[in-house]
Amino acid sequence: PALARVRLCSHVHVHTCTQRVDGGGRAMQVGDGIEVRRSREPGGGEGLFATHPWKPGQTLLRDRPLARLQAEAFDKEDPALLAKAHACLAEDGQLEVLLGSDAGMALWRGEPEDPRRDAFRRCVEDTWPEGTAEARARRAEAMCIFSFNSYMTQDGGRFHAVFPIISKANHRCDPNCWVVVPESEPGELVSARPVSEGEEVTVSYLCKADLLRPLLKRRALLRDGWEFNCCCSRCASELDDMRRFCCPLPGCPGTSAALREQLAGGLEASSCSSCGAVPAEAARQAWAERELQVEALVEGLPESLYCAWAPCEDFARDHPLHGLAGRWKNFIARRTQAEAHEVSRATSTFATPECSRSMPRAGRQ
Repeated sequence: PALARVRLCSHVHVHTCTQRVDGGGRAMQVGDGIEVRRSREPGGGEGLFATHPWKPGQTLLRDRPLARLQAEAFDKEDPALLAKAHACLAEDGQLEVLLGSDAGMALWRGEPEDPRRDAFRRCVEDTWPEGTAEARARRAEAMCIFSFNSYMTQDGGRFHAVFPIISKANHRCDPNCWVVVPESEPGELVSARPVSEGEEVTVSYLCKADLLRPLLKRRALLRDGWEFNCCCSRCASELDDMRRFCCPLPGCPGTSAALREQLAGGLEASSCSSCGAVPAEAARQAWAERELQVEALVEGLPESLYCAWAPCEDFARDHPLHGLAGRWKNFIARRTQAEAHEVSRATSTFATPECSRSMPRAGRQ
């Protein structure tokens, strides 16, 4: 699935991408300071690399989409709507650009044995029986490209967009860049932190809320959605940085992190980062029980909001560096923004145009 990306910082410089990639595997300059070449990540294929340093908040490039697909079909999981959206793609010429251009042919389509290929083929056959075999195969191929390479537009998330260059950026759970996808403007690649010369430019395929999930769940999402095992520094660590518990000793500011490899029947955790104490079994058992309770409540949002409030607030206070605390606070912040937006709409008759704000699309919890 294509998930919304959040813009974190304003840009300083803008470089428009004008060249396209021929898929030949050679390094190719695609902007002032960005080139495409073979990634050093295991199984990464081609990737984007900085050819000079970038500061946080700079726009590395602007990239016009090859094609945009209406998102309603994905949101409703409706095969008929999906077929209709792809029919529109063919009618306005975007399908030919996506499948016939060098840039489109260079994009990843998944492994030949990927089960989603058969699912897309059956979807096309069921919803477009009058199409020729060749036309149906092309439509199913386009579905594969969107499945692996698209980003959801902001400001309502009405479209999925595939880019010739931005879509070639590889994933890390600690990315150095974010993708900004306006509905009617070129997409932007914006640096989230300093990027050194020669460093690979990486983005997150996961939304902000999913980046707060535990290591094994993040890797499962990436494996199911994009067919790879993430080997970034966060995923390769022996400690799960999203399962950090505050030291139970009074006055100690340190934390213990859950170990990557867990033994059956209990929570295994590192020694305290401050005092060095090894958490007792009773403390680890209490952590595990509360973690399980709060995780079930957070997964049940928004339906579980009222019964979740007190346990989630207490957990976030006691373990502020735990990923569940971040997901809970993220939900509350977005809910508050949404309610403020509704109030703004209700009172818009009396408000000046300058006070009106558009809301970012809400992601998964």
